[in-house]
Amino acid sequence: MSLEELEAERQKTLFTIGILFSLSGVFLLIALGGQLWGLILGTILAALALERISNFQTKAKQALVAPLAETLGFRYWADRGFSQEETLTSGLFSHPDSYKAEDLVEGEVNGIPFTSSDITLYRKVEHEVDGKKKEYYQVLFGGVLYRFRLPFTVEKEVRFGPRGTGKGAYTNKKLERVVLESPEFKRFFDVYGEDQVKARKLLTPRVQEALVSLRRRLGKPIRGTVRERYLWLAVEGRDRFPKPPLLRPVAQTFEEWKSRYQEDLSEVSQVVEVLRLEEEARRKGIFLEGKGPSSFG
Repeated sequence: MSLEELEAERQKTLFTIGILFSLSGVFLLIALGGQLWGLILGTILAALALERISNFQTKAKQALVAPLAETLGFRYWADRGFSQEETLTSGLFSHPDSYKAEDLVEGEVNGIPFTSSDITLYRKVEHEVDGKKKEYYQVLFGGVLYRFRLPFTVEKEVRFGPRGTGKGAYTNKKLERVVLESPEFKRFFDVYGEDQVKARKLLTPRVQEALVSLRRRLGKPIRGTVRERYLWLAVEGRDRFPKPPLLRPVAQTFEEWKSRYQEDLSEVSQVVEVLRLEEEARRKGIFLEGKGPSSFG
């Protein structure tokens, strides 16, 4: 569906729900006079209007994001996302009681392959109300998870996250607290790693600066893992593709999403770029000393 066709669909939906809500209001006024049938009809018409809005927003989201991803050279699947196993591989999350993922995007940014997905992890909570046990699901994490393939290998894992969040999920690796010098970085992040020295070599002042810049730019809590050939970054509460507003022209929504997504992805990928530059500088330094190639191991 083209943007022009989608805009025509938006205007048609606006016209239809306008009629439905108007009729609903009339019947609800009749219900105030004690007519039960007015309440029933008014409620049904209002529900139909809300359903039309929801259907349009779902269709519009899929219709907008697919060409947006294509414009940027990415691949997009609305109904796919990281599997639960992939998400847990990041080491950032404990095993949830329920899991949901959607909006899978794959591609390259600055020559670096990446995959991203909106994810939500839930925990089942039980409590008693009037002597009866009630269950509900509480969100453990909701946001975007990015996975970048690094152009080098990291043998000793490093994790970072908002202060007070701990090491992340339990693994059989022994992670210890890593204290870095930057007061600004420490204000946003706690760091844990398998090796103190190698963690500091990885999170150089330039890398710390890039992470702080990303945290400020997005305005949301960030957690991450550097392990083997991957950098995982989880941005909490960042809905890349919210439901398109019905009252805004489709073309305007498309351009706004495109601009914001490009800026977000550029800022996120900057962390990977700084990691790459630091590794190159380190390797060249070792080459000058005649010690051969290196990695962050």
